[in-house]
Amino acid sequence: VYPEIGLAGGACAGLGLLLDIHDPEHPVRLDAAADANMSFWHSATFNNDGTKLLFSDEWGGGGQPRCRETDKKEWGADALFTIDNNKLTFHSYYKLPAPQTSQENCVAHNGSLIPIPG
Repeated sequence: VYPEIGLAGGACAGLGLLLDIHDPEHPVRLDAAADANMSFWHSATFNNDGTKLLFSDEWGGGGQPRCRETDKKEWGADALFTIDNNKLTFHSYYKLPAPQTSQENCVAHNGSLIPIPG
């Protein structure tokens, strides 16, 4: 939720949502994103100026090995969208390149965006 700009991002299990919350008692859905590579939309995080929205996929729920070399890099990743005219546009995935064994568990869970000058 980013109340200063009147927007909220919703990670709603099967969808990523962009909501107008200028009137918090009557939120309005502005856009929605679906992606077959996302198993469980778990969290939504805005960048500092509200022009980007990162959704995290909780593939495997942290209870199963999902970072094996045989797993697709898109599965269990963070998905980065830009926001333009209240519409979400997908740009890329990010997943730590840390292949694990079938005995280890990993999941993006809660992603974040770090502002880097330049």
